Amino acid sequence: MSVSNQLKHAGNILFINHLLAMGDAIFLSAVFKVIKDNTPQVNITVLTRGYAVEFLKSVRSVNKVINLDDFGIARNSSRFKKLLALVRISFLMRRFDFIIMRNDPRIPFTRFFSIAAKLIGCKGIVLMDNYLSMYVSADSHILTVYQKILQDLGYEVPEKMKFDISVSEQGKTFAEKYLVENEIKNERIIGVFPASTIRIKSLLPGVLIDILNVDLFAKFRILLFSMDDKLNDGVCKAISKKPIVIGKLHFDELVGLISKCNFVIAADTGPLHIAVALGIPSIGIYGPTSGMVTGPYGDIGVAIQSQNDCRFYDPIAPYSPSRALQVCYIKDECQLNMRSCIDNISAKDILDVINDKFKHILVKDEYE
Repeated sequence: MSVSNQLKHAGNILFINHLLAMGDAIFLSAVFKVIKDNTPQVNITVLTRGYAVEFLKSVRSVNKVINLDDFGIARNSSRFKKLLALVRISFLMRRFDFIIMRNDPRIPFTRFFSIAAKLIGCKGIVLMDNYLSMYVSADSHILTVYQKILQDLGYEVPEKMKFDISVSEQGKTFAEKYLVENEIKNERIIGVFPASTIRIKSLLPGVLIDILNVDLFAKFRILLFSMDDKLNDGVCKAISKKPIVIGKLHFDELVGLISKCNFVIAADTGPLHIAVALGIPSIGIYGPTSGMVTGPYGDIGVAIQSQNDCRFYDPIAPYSPSRALQVCYIKDECQLNMRSCIDNISAKDILDVINDKFKHILVKDEYE
């Protein structure tokens, strides 16, 4: 029986994506939806770790999320602990008709999972590395790549894939209460996400200040999502309409507040993709990563890309297992003696795109 026929008749599929950034997880929600739409009987389980665990619980097509951290495995674990984890994961794998693995040798523990699959003699395995090496392109969004892979696996795929995340009741309740506590009523809201945990993806405070001080945003309430105290203090002192600074949130709370925004300005971060998935007009600002490959998907969002001819820049490296990861990304340090190539994008560049693509939305007087 061909792989496509096996997948169509599978009752339980395990996805092993043990190192997922939030944006990656959001893109995969569209993949899970296609599989579920094609084979409603299938139960989809994802083995992952970190904050991707909570996010994937909000994906309607996913039946179960298993946290790899519960197996007690880490890079510095003893051989005994690794062996014990290998046995436990092998027993876990036995429950599934099919296992789909990214199989990226650059990601820790990839070989570990391959060994576990071989231990149980699993025949229903799809390794994604060859597909990714074949289809990933600097000119294609990663979801276009996933479309091609799903078609190769025998699934019917819509022309435009759809995300599959929802706002939890806890998130809705938190957001409503938060807006009331901050006296936000019948006002439009801009959500701003200027910083990433990877420093070279973050916007300069001065650029952010110049953007938020324009008259176009005078009637908006600004929610500044940032845990950078220095940036927050500088922005709050320099813009005419003081923003509400929001620090660390539970994932449900974050999604709830994003759902209340009317427009989002963000660096290349997970919240940008959450906003797009929720249908919120958004602009993403990209420096060392590719707005073409991992920018906002669909018509609701726009990416603005730093123009640079840096020899270290490789737009397909994050998804192509055969390529080396960018040095600047790994070290979180520009290799050309500048802070970041995202600094090549000025406030004027960003405002020009906002005026061209979104002004008709932003100038509305009525609250929506």
